[in-house]
Parts: sequence; structure tokens; C-alpha cells
Amino acid sequence: MSPEKRKIAWEKWEAKEPEASEETYAQEPIDETIDDALSQASILFQGADLGMNPFNMISTPIGFFHNEDVNRPDKQFDCWLGYTNFEITNSIKSEIEKVEGIELLSILSRYRFFVGIGKLFTFNGWDGIRIKIESTLTGVAEEEDGRICDETHEIIETIKTQIQLDKYWAIFVFPNGEYDYVSSNNMDEAFIKKLSIFKLARDFSGGIIVSSEEQNEQSKGQGV
Repeated sequence: MSPEKRKIAWEKWEAKEPEASEETYAQEPIDETIDDALSQASILFQGADLGMNPFNMISTPIGFFHNEDVNRPDKQFDCWLGYTNFEITNSIKSEIEKVEGIELLSILSRYRFFVGIGKLFTFNGWDGIRIKIESTLTGVAEEEDGRICDETHEIIETIKTQIQLDKYWAIFVFPNGEYDYVSSNNMDEAFIKKLSIFKLARDFSGGIIVSSEEQNEQSKGQGV
């Protein structure tokens, strides 16, 4: 029986903001030891004078952060959880770290890892971090990935020839190979709405978005 092909599933990670409690409780006497501990905690978090609740903490894959901490991973990076059907060894960890654009990596378990992508890099997209990681780790870059990429590239180039006269355009290729696109000479409500649908679908199911905006940014970065 041939071994199962390596697979990676993705989930975008965003911190869950703590809900403000409106419940009130009757004030009870506080033990002096507990009162001292609370005072020290307030000083430690330096929140007493800033109007910050020192216990308003958020759990992240790399530890606890205060809700208003600017160093929270989701405020610094584009954060994703990766789920694999193969063991994440030290050598695999090293391969992930080599992918350009990854600023933060944490191995959470035998089959899960957490990555923080730099703000100037794209996770999804024609040349995104996702494709680079999957090509590196799944070991099918030359067989399946190459074939799929060629077909996808052909689809994108064919559509671009049809809409290239429009100033704004976006093409979305679904994971199953189907596609949809939108184009306009104005950044109107209909265009923005369709583009938002593409981005939502990409975040939930994967796929690739190629747009005039992305192409212009790449051209600027290359000094074109």
C-alpha cells in the first residue's frame, strides 16, 4: 500500500477579543495577601495609571498577551495555523524557516504549526507564502504542483487578455480549477463587493487571487 500523500490544511488565526462583562457582584472583604498580589500585578502590567485592566489577557499560540499589547502576533503579522498529516520534524521546521516572508514560526504539536507572515508578503496568491510552503513540504512540486501551476497560469493569462483594457481587474481561481473574474474602469461598489467575495472565499477555502493592484505593487517593488 502506497503511503498517503502529504497534505497541509490552513486556518487563519485571529485573536478572540475578550467580551466586556456587565455583571456586578456584591463587594466582599479581600484577604490582605490577595490584595497585595493584585496590587503587585497592577504594577507589573503598568496598567493602573493607564486605565488598562491588568487581567484583560488574550491567549495566543505563542503565549498570553495583554489585549492592548501592540506586540500581539495578530497585530504584527498575518497569522496562520497549519495542520499536516505528516510529522513535523526538526528538518521540516528548518525548511519552513527558510521560506522568505516568514517572520514567526512555532511548532505547536506533532502535526500543527503556527506562522506569522510579514506585512509586506502575501500568504495567498500566485507567488504567495502558502504555495511556497506547500511546494516545499508536500514533495510534489515537480509532479502535481508544476502541472497545476501551468494550468492555472494559462487560465489567468487567457482571462487577462480579455480584460487588460480595464484599469481595475481581479481573477479568482478556485482550488478545484474553476474561476471567476471581475473588471472595471472604476473602483465602484460592484467591483469592491465582488473582490471582497473573492477574498472571503480564498480565506475559507483557498484558491488564488491575481489582481491589477497586486501586479502594480509587484512592478513598483521591482522598480518597473
